[in-house]
Amino acid sequence: MAAQTGYGLYPVFVKKLGVGNTANPIVYCMVRDICCLPILVLLALISHGWIGLPNWRDWLVFVVLGITGIFLNQLFFLLSVLFIGANVTSIFQQLIPIWATILVVATCTEKFPSFKLLSAWLKLLGILFAVIGAIEMSFFRSNSQDSINKHHSWYGYIFINLSTLSFSIYMVCQKRFIFDKPTNEWRTYPIWVLAWSYLPGSISISLASLYYISTPSAFYIAQQVWIVLVYAVIITSCFCYIIVAWSNSKISASIVTAFWPIQVIVCFIASYFINGELLNPLQYIGAVLVISGLIAVITGRYLEERRERIEQEQ
Repeated sequence: MAAQTGYGLYPVFVKKLGVGNTANPIVYCMVRDICCLPILVLLALISHGWIGLPNWRDWLVFVVLGITGIFLNQLFFLLSVLFIGANVTSIFQQLIPIWATILVVATCTEKFPSFKLLSAWLKLLGILFAVIGAIEMSFFRSNSQDSINKHHSWYGYIFINLSTLSFSIYMVCQKRFIFDKPTNEWRTYPIWVLAWSYLPGSISISLASLYYISTPSAFYIAQQVWIVLVYAVIITSCFCYIIVAWSNSKISASIVTAFWPIQVIVCFIASYFINGELLNPLQYIGAVLVISGLIAVITGRYLEERRERIEQEQ
């Protein structure tokens, strides 16, 4: 929940300071990632010490993680905002728990849930309730602000689906090939995993920003944007990503992503206090669905762990 709180506050600050109007999005992300990388390396050295360089097999995994979770996720997200707007994009962000649940089962990263057990139903219905509630809150927010362009491009919907799918692939690959693999030496060093993943991601988005090399004005970042940039580097890219990676090393990827809809509630509460935006009654219903869904997921996880402990004791 701490990571989702950090993620939820981020778009509020972006809107308050008008980042999209005062900085090129791709250049902004490039600066964010380049600034974040040395901080992650420093935190990894402090937390874990120097472990050595990855071998070529581990580099393959880190390249996949960097391209999917850092580069493609951010790039497709930005493109979707340009085509269909931030509000509609926020609705489709809630697909991440669904994509992750499908992927962990399809790749056998997690066992197929036995629907004879109450815990399986609680987890499945909890994820669906949370996602539906978050989508409902975002949908009525976008309608109330009347900010959706009526001439949507279908490219935008493709891009946001690719963005959410890319991040889900990142989460599942991280879990399957690092944290759930007993022979992988990096499985107990989540901050190093994140730092090495950020390296190819930062390189990729830096190469993408070269598209604007002939337009020097694209690299200008307004003074107020640096406030958001500092928050993005320290909180969103470092703190939140580290918590997500650490959580992914301890519990299943489907449970980690099940908490994604909490971003919407945090975002709406912060929007009320910072931007003066009010919730309508239908959005309160969505908030209740999100909270109920998360309670169901936590309860299902507790019942599952209790059953596993009983089986081990026997």
